[in-house]
Amino acid sequence: MIVPVKPEGVNPAITQPTPQFIRETYKVGISILGFILVYLILLATAIAIAFGAGYLGYRLVIWYPAIFTLIIGLVLCLFGFMIIAFLVKFITSKNERDISHLKEISSENEPHIFKFIHTVADEVGTPLPKKIFLSNEVNAYVFYDSNFWSLLFPVKKNLVIGLGLINSINLSEFKSIIAHEFGHFSQKSMKLGSYIYYVNRVIHDMLNRNNRYEEMVTKLRESDGYLIIAGELTFLFVRATQFILRMAYKPINLLYLALSREMEFHADAIAASVTGSNHSISSLHRIEMGDICFNTVLSKYNEWNSTELLIPINIYENHKVIQKIFAEDHDLGFENDIIGISNINDQFATPRVSIKDQWASHPSTQERIEFLKSLNLTTNVEPISPWSLFADSNKTQEEFTERAYSSLTKAQNYKAISNDEFSKKFKDEFKNHKLPKEYHGLFDGYFPIDINIEQIISHTIHDIDTPILDKGQIEAMKDRTSIANDLAILNYIKSDQKEIKSFDFDGKKYNSKKAESIYNILHNELESSYHDHKNKALDIFHYFFNIAKNRGTQNIYISKFDDLISKLKENKEENKTYNSIQNELSPIYEGDVLFKVAETINKNVQKLEVEFKRILREKVTQELLSHDDLNEYLSQSLSYFSGRSFNDDNLELLITALNVYQEKTVEDLFNCKNDFLNYQLALRPNHSISSQN
Repeated sequence: MIVPVKPEGVNPAITQPTPQFIRETYKVGISILGFILVYLILLATAIAIAFGAGYLGYRLVIWYPAIFTLIIGLVLCLFGFMIIAFLVKFITSKNERDISHLKEISSENEPHIFKFIHTVADEVGTPLPKKIFLSNEVNAYVFYDSNFWSLLFPVKKNLVIGLGLINSINLSEFKSIIAHEFGHFSQKSMKLGSYIYYVNRVIHDMLNRNNRYEEMVTKLRESDGYLIIAGELTFLFVRATQFILRMAYKPINLLYLALSREMEFHADAIAASVTGSNHSISSLHRIEMGDICFNTVLSKYNEWNSTELLIPINIYENHKVIQKIFAEDHDLGFENDIIGISNINDQFATPRVSIKDQWASHPSTQERIEFLKSLNLTTNVEPISPWSLFADSNKTQEEFTERAYSSLTKAQNYKAISNDEFSKKFKDEFKNHKLPKEYHGLFDGYFPIDINIEQIISHTIHDIDTPILDKGQIEAMKDRTSIANDLAILNYIKSDQKEIKSFDFDGKKYNSKKAESIYNILHNELESSYHDHKNKALDIFHYFFNIAKNRGTQNIYISKFDDLISKLKENKEENKTYNSIQNELSPIYEGDVLFKVAETINKNVQKLEVEFKRILREKVTQELLSHDDLNEYLSQSLSYFSGRSFNDDNLELLITALNVYQEKTVEDLFNCKNDFLNYQLALRPNHSISSQN
């Protein structure tokens, strides 16, 4: 068994908690004491009210012995019991974590993995996990069982290793990731983590997971006679308690999240000290890309198993296929059966505007990379795959694939496809949804619909010495999408200046009041970028138009170009209706909606639907129109809110129709652009774009 080496000359100080770490730990400790104090006050108040209610009931019976006073006395006692039960029942409740998607492994069935993990634990100087589980995720993480007794006794942690992660990294990176998780094991603040986890769960349960309790209170409120009194009094007390707990929840959680971010930096330092910071950095990149690729596989099978009844034999082999395509598509290379990262910074732009997310449990990837770079600990890479540690990697992969699709494999007519079949089918579809590579992404997600044929004819190409589709020139143009994303962040900062005190722009910190001026700078850059893109598009169209003119086919070129622009403009108009409906529905996606707002949403959507249904009927094929959900949506007028609640079934029909429209629109636009761009390429002899004549 190979275990990657430790870096030499590591300064022990880098693994010591920083002053910031210690400060955040003390803050969390104080917040826990604060919560306990608030809870004890609420409990004491409840007990006092309960005894007061019971005593009042008792005195009523003594003062005026009668059936109705006896009933009132019992009702008051019931009220006292109910409010104490509300505060006590959640403290002793058992928290059962769903681990049905996990598989526990042992040293008997996976000896090499256990030996590897033992070695890493010894190097970090931490106890071994209580249990080790496998999952299908592109991730590794620690979890622990938390209940009332975990406040008094140490909690042993469990380690989860995702097979999607194993499939995306090399052995050095695997050691780094395991060492990072063991870094959490070694942190005394993880004890506070179990406290906070428990406190948050108690508050969450009191606020959200009390359906049975509230049903009981509701029955009391809706009952006849004196029980209504107990129901109403309990309802008022519970609502007041929940309000106080909501006020307590936010600062406690914020403090823990701040500590959690410091814990991540500390765990990174520990991992770097036993593996090398270079492997921690590369693993962060590969986890992100591996996750994108794994989700691509899952979404593709979701599409296929709903239409063609296809499921995988080995989803991890499929994952490798997607990783290779991803690497080729982004010019990253595919080294040792994983995505290369040597030129990753040239492929993915870092956001220029960022805000510190107080609700984030982890620092940003870029923050972690900068921290790891500062440690400057480097070791040689061990390029072999962590799959080499498994007793039978193929068997494990196929077992987890079967577990993921077990409900479908039991159904008839589903066909499991081999990796070769998956590869061919995916590549064919990918090729059919990819614009010609000769344009180097210039028209991906972009097409200048404000250009007309007269502008193309009269345009002059200024840089005649550079090839018309020069890759370097096109890729050097500023990314309009990233600028637009930065502008969206600045808009958010401008709209919420009280909450956000500062932000970073190009590596420098600014007060939120500067958001307007930075916004103007970036807006000007976006306008300039659009001008550059438009000029480049004009260069290309003018160039190909002249080829068509020299061949005497300029009228065909003009007709095809005008048809394309006409379809793009028509789609833009149609999208207004689609976007309006999505805007109306957005409050539903965000959470609780007031009664009056819900009624307004229902009326507005019903008005917009008239035009949307007309567009949908024209756009969608007859085969799709016969689909049960779509047919049901189009054949009747639906109400999305009635009484006091939304109609989930009707909303689902609407969302299905919106998704079908969007998919069809994306497909149509792609085909229009693809046909025209390929037509241009075909104008040149041998489709060569290497030089400009």
